[in-house]
Amino acid sequence: MPGLAARLFSVLGRQNALDELRWMKQHLQRVGPTSARLNSVPKCLAEPSQDANLDVLLEQMIQRRLKGEPLQYILGSSHPQFQ
Repeated sequence: MPGLAARLFSVLGRQNALDELRWMKQHLQRVGPTSARLNSVPKCLAEPSQDANLDVLLEQMIQRRLKGEPLQYILGSSHPQFQ
């Protein structure tokens, strides 16, 4: 994931990337890997440990963001900042 985070920094700038990474992590902690995987990860990837699931989900969220998908779409309406 360090490579993805570095790419996000170069695209969004350091502070914006740090903010978005924090919001993505908060989202995953709030909804948990089971709920988050419904939109992000095939079931076959959701079987290992919870920490591994969260790492996979975070990587997928960063990849979606790098493709230009708005953060609001990635997080849905569950993040208070976007409600």
